[in-house]
Amino acid sequence: MAADPTHETRDRRRPATRLAWALGACLAVAAPAAAQPGEAPPAAPEQAPGADPGAASPEEGQTVKPPTAGTGEALGGIPEGGSRDADAAEAVEAAKGDPPGDGMTVADVRKRLFAAGRKASFARTTLLERAAVDALVPMLVDRARRGEDRVADLQVMARLGRLVVERWAVHGQVYLALLEPEGDARGAGAYVFRVGERAGPFVLQAPHAYFDLYTGRIAVGMFFGARRGPRAAALFVNTLQRYERGEKTWGSRADVCRRPEHLFSLATDRALAALPGATVIQLHGFDEDGVPDGVDMILSNGQRETPSAALQAMADRVRKAFGDGVRLFPSQVAVLGGTTNVQGRIAGARRAGFVHVEMAKALRKSMGKDPKLRHRLARAIMGSRR
Repeated sequence: MAADPTHETRDRRRPATRLAWALGACLAVAAPAAAQPGEAPPAAPEQAPGADPGAASPEEGQTVKPPTAGTGEALGGIPEGGSRDADAAEAVEAAKGDPPGDGMTVADVRKRLFAAGRKASFARTTLLERAAVDALVPMLVDRARRGEDRVADLQVMARLGRLVVERWAVHGQVYLALLEPEGDARGAGAYVFRVGERAGPFVLQAPHAYFDLYTGRIAVGMFFGARRGPRAAALFVNTLQRYERGEKTWGSRADVCRRPEHLFSLATDRALAALPGATVIQLHGFDEDGVPDGVDMILSNGQRETPSAALQAMADRVRKAFGDGVRLFPSQVAVLGGTTNVQGRIAGARRAGFVHVEMAKALRKSMGKDPKLRHRLARAIMGSRR
């Protein structure tokens, strides 16, 4: 997708002008990919208890197997406890370690981002949604960098795409969030931008927050938690389980890492166009099938070529922080390199950085509960941009 220089000035146009542009863009934006001949929409039964959400994708040598019995759906990658008391305990734990502040808490953020998607049904991307995201993401990036937090004038355009722009204050820091309105969850994704604070050119993503357990909590904690050091400019998460709580299917229509027509992919492209030199940091999880013993984390730039010196330096920092279980793809491990990842390809086309982080379930669980481990990962990865 070619860069659109008009995005640099579009935010300064009057709302009526921007609205007219969004309507006209619907005629020019490419339509989403159609279903393949004979393809039927996947069924969406409740996920069988105990499905292992750390399973990897088949292109990386993993075996796709049906769900088994054990835990239920997850809220931001945290297994349900099966009761309101357990949910409340998880919310308290999510906020633990963060300083008190005004507005929303980290637990509130997790609930807003992930709760509705637990029972939502997927809806395909429309032309109006694409037009809205194509226009709004660069505008939100620009406003956030300039320290502006106005949202009222963006709501008409957002509603055209069945979205809403919200202003969040979390522990004294302001954010702008583009996401589905409450009551209209359908897997469109959520896109949050840090306002004012000096942030590094990083787009932190948790594209499988429900399925790769704890990755949603880790990403939210890294982005919103109180800590020193580099901070990401944006956080993107999925808002519906990648297999719609059904059987694991390669190329599922709700799997944002496999669908270039999804709004998550478009938002990634527009954010990278507005943040020259940025790096996408994407968090994933794996189970042990097909992965060598002793591997806790795999870092990759989504390429099969020899890792760059910068990526090797990043791996050294992460290994120093987390031990010898950190491996680099493809030089130290041959699986889980994210080589077919759609956002990785978008980053490559934009000449942006891409860091694909795979973590073992035990490490994710520990990191999900311990803010110090999350902050340690953020410092190790964001210390370098490629």
